[in-house]
Order: sequence, then structure tokens, then C-alpha cells
Amino acid sequence: MFLEKINVQPEYIVGHSFGGRIILKALAQKKLFPKKVVLIASAGVTKANATRNGLLFLLAKLGKFVVGLFLLPSFQKKIKQRFYNLVQSDYSTAGVLTGTYLNIIKEDLSGLVKDITVPVLLIWGSDDKATPLSDANFLAREIQGSKLEVFEGKTHFVHKEEPEAVLGLIKEFCR
Repeated sequence: MFLEKINVQPEYIVGHSFGGRIILKALAQKKLFPKKVVLIASAGVTKANATRNGLLFLLAKLGKFVVGLFLLPSFQKKIKQRFYNLVQSDYSTAGVLTGTYLNIIKEDLSGLVKDITVPVLLIWGSDDKATPLSDANFLAREIQGSKLEVFEGKTHFVHKEEPEAVLGLIKEFCR
């Protein structure tokens, strides 16, 4: 793990979506030892999400082909970004790591999270389509001592929609 190689163990760590998935796995495998963890709309615990993401990947590839036939490259990029925004996907930021990203999201971490022993703050938007609130409720039940904060009417990007409120929760939790 990168942090081991550079000999760093953070006291606090925050992860959103795919970053949360990485943190969950590292915590469960005892490769990361922070005092506290904040997970914002974390991925990793629903097989349905992996299926959904696979379908979105296929839809995106088909869309890219169709759009490529009819639109100039400058419009193609705008259409692509609107699609990813519509489905609240992190896929648009995967870039050259797209293959790695797709392999990782197939793994369901549900069976591992019960092994997490550090305090975890879960921050979620009630209208999150990428990582549904049911995932947050599962994590809150399975991770002993976790705390769930839900923002009504907010999406997968709750930290962008309510930055000051999210930051306030993080500061309070990390005291």
C-alpha cells in the first residue's frame, strides 16, 4: 500500500465514493490504522451497484459510438459529462485507470466491514443514486460504533451540495 511505502499513518482519513471503497477494504484488511474515518457516500457494499455500473459502462460505450457518428468532438465531451452527471457516476474521472476501476467495483465488501473497529462517520445524501441510502444503513449496522448523518434531498455529491455543513460534521467528529 502506498501509505506503507512512504511510512505514513494518517490520524484521520476521509473518502468519497470509490475512495471510501478503498478505505473500507484497507481498514478491514488491517492495512490502515487511523484514529477516525469519514466516509462520504462510500461505494463497496452492494452487488446491485456493481451490476448497475456494468450496465452504465455498456450504455456509455454504446452512447460514445452513436454520438461519435453524429457529433463533433467538442460536443461529444459535453454529452459525456452530462451523462455521468445524470447518473451521478465517478466513472468520468477514472481516465486511464478505467479497466482497474471496473475490476475493483465488481467486488462486494459487505462481508468485510464487520471487521472494522475504528470510529466511522458516514455522511450520505438521501437522494444518492450511485450509492443508495440502503448502503449507508447497512454500513451503520455493520460497523460497530459508526454514526450516520443523512442530508435530506441531497445526492451522491452531498459534500459539494452542502460543503460547510459537511465540513462542520467532519471537524466535530475529528475532535
